[in-house]
Amino acid sequence: MRTLLWGLLLDVPRGLDRIDCPITLVQGVADWVASGQTVRYLPLVPGSRFVPLLWAGHAPQSDRPRTIVRLVEEAAGSAGQPADSSAFRYEHRNRAPDMASVKRDSHAGSLAGKVV
Repeated sequence: MRTLLWGLLLDVPRGLDRIDCPITLVQGVADWVASGQTVRYLPLVPGSRFVPLLWAGHAPQSDRPRTIVRLVEEAAGSAGQPADSSAFRYEHRNRAPDMASVKRDSHAGSLAGKVV
């Protein structure tokens, strides 16, 4: 019984009050595994909202994928940036340059030295 109490009531991540971006908490209404677990975070995350998903169970990303995508896009839009912006910036910052840009940059550099 103590394990159940810990898992349901006391196992709450710390620092949720420091989240400063739009958060949408989502749970399928047919989630019999963790019914009521998601909504308990609502008062702990400033400015968050809760969306119960009809026709979804414990894996709403599989049961209602289009709805999940729409909710992510809405949350990202309310933050004023595209949904993939952080992943896009990370990918472009950490990728090797392609050959076309290397050739273009080296050609521009060689021309710059010849301008009088």
